[in-house]
Amino acid sequence: MMNNVHISPLDNEVFLKLIQSYEPDQIIAIVDENTVGFLDYIHLITDINIDAIQLPSGEQHKNIQSLAGIWSDLTQHNFRRNGLIINLGGGVITDLGGFAAATYKRGVDFINIPTTLLSMVDAAIGGKTGIDFLDFKNQIGVIKDAEAVFCDVAYFDSLPTEELLSGFAEVIKHGLIADEKYWRYCIGTPYAELKWSKVVKGSIDIKGGIVSRDPEEKGERKLLNFGHTIGHAIESLRLEQKPILHGFGVAAGMIMEAHISMQKGLLAEEAFKKIEEKISALFPKVSILKTEIPALLDIMKNDKKNTSQEINFTLLEEIGKGVFNQTASKVEISKSLEYYIG
Repeated sequence: MMNNVHISPLDNEVFLKLIQSYEPDQIIAIVDENTVGFLDYIHLITDINIDAIQLPSGEQHKNIQSLAGIWSDLTQHNFRRNGLIINLGGGVITDLGGFAAATYKRGVDFINIPTTLLSMVDAAIGGKTGIDFLDFKNQIGVIKDAEAVFCDVAYFDSLPTEELLSGFAEVIKHGLIADEKYWRYCIGTPYAELKWSKVVKGSIDIKGGIVSRDPEEKGERKLLNFGHTIGHAIESLRLEQKPILHGFGVAAGMIMEAHISMQKGLLAEEAFKKIEEKISALFPKVSILKTEIPALLDIMKNDKKNTSQEINFTLLEEIGKGVFNQTASKVEISKSLEYYIG
């Protein structure tokens, strides 16, 4: 597991020692309306009243306007370079707050306290930060690691079911690209009986290992993009209409990108059918119109993972083994979209 990630209740020695190493008036939390109440617990265990910058929740607010608002609030607070920002929330908060910390006064320390499954297994770890721009997901950002990440699965008790399920898509992805045994545990255990601490640790071990070997995404880290080329395109298309949860887009993307894998002769049909069956049993189908296929292809052409005119994918060779730096033609992508639409 990554050295800066801690899976435990927040009242642990590492957290308390870290907080005490900063001046109390130079600690600011970034929260939304769902997580601002959790500051009371931090006050209880540290005896520090932490000022907060509260943002509205939702992917549609992960933009340059929200970022500028954070910079403005930090400036008005006379926040210094030796301060600490606490990102307390889901993936939007950790992405946006991490980017604000990485850029304010050329970089200040921050920690992540993810409160959703999605942020614990994906957004809050690995150092990726950023915002959406011109309707493109995570178009602007930097890689800067948090001083520490504190994961407490007790936060899941307050999560709506669909938010928990959204994070579970990233869990499934980790198993598909790197660990068939983990995939079988996660997909084969009745959802209500999953041990969330085990799930979180399993995903962090997989992602943490990949990130530690390739922090700048020059090679192996690209494996983590499985399901995201098409998934992000769907999310981007819906940003200004009716936004969908990240995991629901990724779940659809994994089915379609597994289908591309099968088309290209990388993945056996039997494995594809198993992937499709298991994902479809958990996630409702995302509504896509055939008339939207050209728009989705246009979005994919501008995907940040592309290094040439071709659209770049991470695909599957088998369950538990991904392969990166793969391309697919418009015909292959369209066939996968048409197959999913039905």
